[in-house]
Amino acid sequence: MNLNQNALNQGAAAGALVVVMKLIAYLFGVEAYMSNSVGVGTLVLIIAGMSIACIAQRKIEESFSFKMAFSTAWQGAVVATGIVLIFEVILFGFVDAELAEKVLDFTMDKMQSDMGAIMEIPESLLEETKSSILWWSGPMGKALGWVIGLLFWGVVASIVGAVFKRQSTSEIR
Repeated sequence: MNLNQNALNQGAAAGALVVVMKLIAYLFGVEAYMSNSVGVGTLVLIIAGMSIACIAQRKIEESFSFKMAFSTAWQGAVVATGIVLIFEVILFGFVDAELAEKVLDFTMDKMQSDMGAIMEIPESLLEETKSSILWWSGPMGKALGWVIGLLFWGVVASIVGAVFKRQSTSEIR
């Protein structure tokens, strides 16, 4: 794979901004860290990084094919999410080893308050959910989630690539 500098730079910038946002949210508590605002902010920042990388690369290239645009966008997403993965492995593993338990407690409370009014949650489901949350909060779970997430970012990169592709300026349409 041919890595381009714009994808690396913009991906690193987007990843760093996401890390700063998540770090600030972490300082406010697990509720802020797990909030919808942080999730949406992460999506927006990474998509912005992908788009800016494509815009910068498109200014350099005379012809910017879909393949080139997709590759640039996806590489930016890989770099950004890789930085966030490293941050979260360090945060959950070394900085705050109890963070996985805090996330578990927050998630279980939210699940019981949301679903408790509708139905009684079986104890076996609660235990299975607890073990699943703890595993996905660990380094192997985060790494697997990152790999699976790259498929999602591939879909987003294809949309970004379709938006930013450009035919050669010397070509007659």
